Amino acid sequence: MPWTAQQITCWGAQTTRASRAYGGALPRLWARREDPRMGQLHIPVTLHNTRELVLAQLGHLNTAQVHTVETEGLIDTGAMHLVVPDTLAEQLGLVRLRSQAVTMADGRDGVYDQTEPVTVEILGRSYALSALIMGHTVLLGAIVLEGLDLAVDPVRQCLMPNLGTWEQPLFRG
Repeated sequence: MPWTAQQITCWGAQTTRASRAYGGALPRLWARREDPRMGQLHIPVTLHNTRELVLAQLGHLNTAQVHTVETEGLIDTGAMHLVVPDTLAEQLGLVRLRSQAVTMADGRDGVYDQTEPVTVEILGRSYALSALIMGHTVLLGAIVLEGLDLAVDPVRQCLMPNLGTWEQPLFRG
């Protein structure tokens, strides 16, 4: 039996009505890491090589050969892009297409490699976009959240649908 919007108001939040309906606590679908630093939300994310996904859909590649990595990502509402570490880009077999000049939140400028599209899958939703290669952590910025139509609830520190419900998301045209 699927959960309704009345039962889930925030991904990871549990309501009493939903708990009673399922005979106890709902299964925990992601774990909020207890972190003294305010505003950090770590979630499970699956990354796929989009080029290989397309080849698999066309029948030119076995789906088992698509480079896929399940990891933990940090939702960073102050960032714009998807950021992946160099080691992860190698695991996914991503082609580096160009260099991109970016300005960090602290004002530093840098030039980083930009990849071919990566498919980001979070909470059953997926979106393809290019990534910047830098750092040691997968960062999911505003473009990723917009593409997945997800929003951060800063009070409850969780992800929730930006529009509509989990069963019927509404996408802006």
